[in-house]
Amino acid sequence: MLQRLLKPGLVLSAALAAAAPAQAEFNGYFATGVRGGNPNFTDSGTGVFGRLSYSFTQNLDAAGGALDLFASGTVQGSGREDRAINETQTLREAYAEFQAGSFTLGSGRHVHVQGVADGFIPTDAVSPRNFRFAVYEEQGNRFGSDGIWGTVFLGADVTVSAYAYTNTRSSVLPQGIYPGALSLPDKPVENDDQAYGGRISWAAGFGDLGISVHSGPANLPYLSAAGPGVQPVVPHLFMAGADFDLVRGAWRFYGEAALNKYKAGSFAIPDALLPEDEFQAVLGAERELAGTSRLAVQLFWRDLQTSRSTGAGPLAPLAAGVRTVYGQYEDRQTGSSLSYTWESDDTRRSAEATVSSWFEDDLYVRLRGKFRLGSQSVIYLYADWLEGPAGSPYGTLEDSSNIGIEYRIFF
Repeated sequence: MLQRLLKPGLVLSAALAAAAPAQAEFNGYFATGVRGGNPNFTDSGTGVFGRLSYSFTQNLDAAGGALDLFASGTVQGSGREDRAINETQTLREAYAEFQAGSFTLGSGRHVHVQGVADGFIPTDAVSPRNFRFAVYEEQGNRFGSDGIWGTVFLGADVTVSAYAYTNTRSSVLPQGIYPGALSLPDKPVENDDQAYGGRISWAAGFGDLGISVHSGPANLPYLSAAGPGVQPVVPHLFMAGADFDLVRGAWRFYGEAALNKYKAGSFAIPDALLPEDEFQAVLGAERELAGTSRLAVQLFWRDLQTSRSTGAGPLAPLAAGVRTVYGQYEDRQTGSSLSYTWESDDTRRSAEATVSSWFEDDLYVRLRGKFRLGSQSVIYLYADWLEGPAGSPYGTLEDSSNIGIEYRIFF
């Protein structure tokens, strides 16, 4: 049903884009750089890469409202993981969105982001990511899902949004996240499930409140038993979450929590190889400092509600893989992060540093820096360093540490 509704919207979007007048906006950048390490775990050497990123935007008057057409994507060449990267990023988004008064309706391929926290985001259940794509922007490795969505503003304080995505593509995980000869595919895992959900947000006098629900395929794939062998699968996820966000002078306080429940969905997955049902939560505080700098701290935790994998028996190696992919190492985990961001008054230079740990002697350091050489050329520096004992969240990802420098020319 959803595919039948979606296809006319995609065809209409393409037709309108082709007929769009000359004032349509097309921009992007060319980039080249050098990167050491590899998010895919499979190569720790140094490599040179080239990249083209583009976006197309067209605004049209239509039926008493405004019709926005948008498409974006990235193509990379480096001789490493280009096939796995370009599989999801070449056409990252392509959609049409109609706006009239207090009503918005969209159709096509869309990156759906929700949540108020940074990094660990409990209510962010919709848009998948390509974790083999090392890029400067924190949201840059996301890619879109195909579907329809809408938003209604009920007065000045209440907003109701809903979506329905075919969501046939999972995230792409590092190939080396599984030990030995086991490995995940180089492209998203597809399935027949569809994703539905929505959110109600309320701008109260003291801050913003939100309630969200999601039902559909989980984003993270893993390997499950299939006869005498294994197959990549994605379980079905039901998520119910809530969040708040309030500002008091130079301070911002925020938080979100979600209850995740998993079942087999469209795949035949043994109970022992399902992720554990879990409760996740984040509390954060952010302070504006002198000039344009900012300091933020977050506390986060995960509490498992079931213990399916304890009876895995001969499936124990695969159950360990499920726990690794979903970060479910212990029945209860707590952690924190500290972030500092700075930008010069003329916005030509900026820097960001984040240190995060799950309180298990593991550590993740994320560094970003940007220097604008001219109106259309920028140098980007980035590094992701992870370490920790085997079996810890960041220790498991230690081999994905990477560092890079990138030069972009914008057009």
